Amino acid sequence: MVEMTEETKASWLKGILTSFSQVVLIEHPVSGAMIFLAVAIADFQLAALALSSCLFANLTAHLLQVENDQIKRGLMGFSPVLVGIAAGTFVEGWVAWPIALVGSVLCVLMTLVINHLFRQQGLPGLTFPFILITWLFLLISFNSRWIITSRIARLPQTLSITGMLTLPDIFIKGGGEIFLLDNVVSSLLILAAIFIANIRWGALTIGAIGFSLTGAFILGGNLDTLSLGLHSYNCILTFLALDLFLEKKDSHWILLMFLTGGILTICFDFALPTLLGIAGLPVLTFSFVLATWFVLTVEKLLVRK
Repeated sequence: MVEMTEETKASWLKGILTSFSQVVLIEHPVSGAMIFLAVAIADFQLAALALSSCLFANLTAHLLQVENDQIKRGLMGFSPVLVGIAAGTFVEGWVAWPIALVGSVLCVLMTLVINHLFRQQGLPGLTFPFILITWLFLLISFNSRWIITSRIARLPQTLSITGMLTLPDIFIKGGGEIFLLDNVVSSLLILAAIFIANIRWGALTIGAIGFSLTGAFILGGNLDTLSLGLHSYNCILTFLALDLFLEKKDSHWILLMFLTGGILTICFDFALPTLLGIAGLPVLTFSFVLATWFVLTVEKLLVRK
């Protein structure tokens, strides 16, 4: 039993807040609080599910005797935060709650396994545990009469082919879509949270939005999809991850790696919906994960000693 001293309470609070900020690869409690507020503004139930999933995950990690520093830094809680939001987004009714809570516990176990396996390759686990757990409960739902899903895959090919650009949504909503939120105010809060943590990361976020929109438009992306930010959020995460994990900081190399990561992310955003759509699964953050792993592996093979 944990003795709830003032220090312990502060540690648990930081673990919760940084879990929200670690979704965008930032360890910053104030940014985490702003992101939680952004989720609550968009949908209070989603915020409650995300918070509950985070608490369950951190408690599970503590019971499993995971190093306290990892819990405090939000490394055990950020994927469960997304699992809770995904459960509230894709599952109808009260069933979203047990799925979120059970999913958060499984997510901790999945995180430990993935981190162990990928650490041997010098790669971060990123949001892969969230992706796997979300896909798992969606696949289960297809054969379950208890789990009724809605908005399972907001895939680009399901939107109107004609469509139209919506300003200023096209430049803003990418930040919100990281958390499956279609809300301008929430997206602005998330962008502000990134800037508050680090101006450089804020600039990278804006650059990622511009890069992704340009690339998606060149490839003939659906205008409705562009306006919803569905071609921006993965690119934002890719740029932030590469800035965090690339070891070689030579300007020419960094530029090449960012271009490679950005282009790959956009290509995956166009290709994966077709492949995953066969199983009725959403892309989520898979484009970002694949692109980041590829670029970091290239760096490891060509540059790292």
